[in-house]
Formats: sequence, structure tokens, C-alpha cells
Amino acid sequence: MGRSQRPRPARLAEKLLQVRLGLGLTQQQMFERLNYRQSPLAVGHISDFELGRREPPLPLLLCYARAADIALEVLADDEIDLPARLMGGSLLSEVGSSVGQCPYCGAGDKQIRAGRNRSGSARYQCRRCFRHYTPEPAGDNHFHKIHRPTSPITV
Repeated sequence: MGRSQRPRPARLAEKLLQVRLGLGLTQQQMFERLNYRQSPLAVGHISDFELGRREPPLPLLLCYARAADIALEVLADDEIDLPARLMGGSLLSEVGSSVGQCPYCGAGDKQIRAGRNRSGSARYQCRRCFRHYTPEPAGDNHFHKIHRPTSPITV
């Protein structure tokens, strides 16, 4: 007798990532905040859940929902979007609308902030192709703002 897989929520991974980012937490901080003790859970599992490589167990989804102060149904149902504001007043927004498209794959709806590059410009990551990019890199002027010319040493 064959064993078929049950349907998985298509947007679950995306929603778990948005919850963590909306709360302003790193993966390590999210791991600690979930405080899940029913089965072995490692920090690396948080990444697997957010990338859709693993599906979290139902009790862990309940921990996510409680951490974000949302109903479990919001996470599990693909038809329901996350609320604009999560607990703590953090605004959830799709960065893709203000950033534009990924220069590598052209996706415009799966862009997230990924820190800053060395020159201080905002850096983004495409959640479709997982590549990092800077939409508007700082020009050479940034170098001169940081590194002021020094006067030559005369002997």
C-alpha cells in the first residue's frame, strides 16, 4: 500500500521568515524565544523551516504563533496574509515593492533586507535565487567621505 504525503502549506516557509524578521530577531534569538522542548530542535532547523526544507511540527507552529501574537490559522492557511503589524509594533513589509527586481533572476516579490555592504548601502537577498545584491551601490564619493586625504609628511 502506497503512502501519499499530505498537502503542505505553500506559504508557510515565507510566513515563518516574515514572523522572525517582523519581530526583529536573529535565528538564534528566535530559537531561544520559541523555547520548544518537546523534541530536539537546533538553531539550524530555523533556517530549514524558513527555506521550506523542513516542515515544523504542529506544537512548534503554535510556539511561532504565540511569539508573534497571531492565530495559528494565519500561519497554516495560505489564503490568509500575516497582519501588517506584529507584536511589538514591528511593521512587516514586502521589500520587493520598494527595491525593484532581483538583477539575477528578475523576481520582484521575494526581496528581503540582508544588512549593509562595506560602503554602507542597503543590501538585499532574493528569496527565489538566494543571491545577495545592492540595488543602488554607493559611488566613489563614499570612499572619500570616510578616508580623508592626509597631508604629506615632510622631513
